[in-house]
Amino acid sequence: MSGELYEYLATRLPILRVGPDGDAAELINSTGAGKMIKGHKGDKIEHFLQEAFLAWKNSTVTYVGRGNNAYTRARLTQRLVTDILQW
Repeated sequence: MSGELYEYLATRLPILRVGPDGDAAELINSTGAGKMIKGHKGDKIEHFLQEAFLAWKNSTVTYVGRGNNAYTRARLTQRLVTDILQW
């Protein structure tokens, strides 16, 4: 998975991912961080973008993700250090 995905998760803004199932889709779904759309489903993509735009326009953007974000740089680094020290 790309580092960009973790950066997007850290913003806690809704993420739209278009493509096949995989690790990135699993991470987005498990964190409740956005929507995964398989294939070329323009109507679903358009609907997601319209909702996101209206939320931004009306200042009602909903921050997503479950609890404290475990995917911030600080938390990932902390987990890495803990794993290294236990190794």
